[in-house]
Amino acid sequence: IFFGVELGALASLGVLLFTFRHETQPISATVETEVTDTVPSALMLLTVGLLIAASFLPQPAGGLPLALYGLRSGLICAGVCLFGILRACLRRRSFAPFRLAARELDCDTLLLLFGLFILIEGIRKAGVIDAAAQLFYTLSGDDPFRLYTLLVFVSVGLSAFIDNIPYVATMLPVVQGIAGLMNGGAGFPPELFYFGLLTGATLGGNLTPIGASANIAAIGILRKQGEQVRTRDFLRIGIPFTLAAVLTGYVYLWLAACKFDPAEPKACVPKQKQKTRRVQRHSAFLLFIPTRSAGRILPAAPAPGREFSRPHGRGRSRDPCR
Repeated sequence: IFFGVELGALASLGVLLFTFRHETQPISATVETEVTDTVPSALMLLTVGLLIAASFLPQPAGGLPLALYGLRSGLICAGVCLFGILRACLRRRSFAPFRLAARELDCDTLLLLFGLFILIEGIRKAGVIDAAAQLFYTLSGDDPFRLYTLLVFVSVGLSAFIDNIPYVATMLPVVQGIAGLMNGGAGFPPELFYFGLLTGATLGGNLTPIGASANIAAIGILRKQGEQVRTRDFLRIGIPFTLAAVLTGYVYLWLAACKFDPAEPKACVPKQKQKTRRVQRHSAFLLFIPTRSAGRILPAAPAPGREFSRPHGRGRSRDPCR
């Protein structure tokens, strides 16, 4: 998904260049703060490293360890923040850094985030997510491309109004369940659908001001600086920006699934369609009998005047998706 996101970023960069093509006035930047302490930067890097490491921790069975496991990211951020404030207070021998940090807190943004997470948990408890999963399967059936498309664009729409982190965390087991229902209950590899979910939820958060926590925090900072960001102004840039990124990642991931998954040909619907057309065409000319053995089409005796060419590879027919 890394390359899909990066290609989406390049496509959305083109949208930004086109949107701001008339903004050609010179920019003057002045340094307002002189850096005298590099410890805050080190603490920021430490926070990122600890968050990455915490994502690999195994989930406990239950009890207090499970509750702490769910709070691990918040505990890391709060712990490093308190350490930095305590260090600053000790250096200055006063509580001025603590009072400054408390004064700079954006309570409006924090309360909005609290409300969003409470809303998502209520939706999950009410069974709305499970009902959506059943709806996904009803609409897509056993067609992987249709389910992949639904997951991407429905995730874009939902991530425009709810935070993508709890949405993805809730939908991951749901997607796995949908994949298990496909092929008449035989199941389908869910990795492609995971990537489709991540693409829609991650890139779709840029659609509206409340689509991602970063959007809410940035708008809160601008508001404290006296800048007002209206919703229609945000949407004027956010809609083409998001669509360019999502469509690029959507197409790339599907083509990558067709190209780099030779062990599971069912993951590539175009591959199935090409094979079906090939079978029908050769059957019409009496060159192939559409009999499958171990997932392959076996050749019959050659028609008079025609000889079979040697198959490509080691006894396998050429696959246009590879």
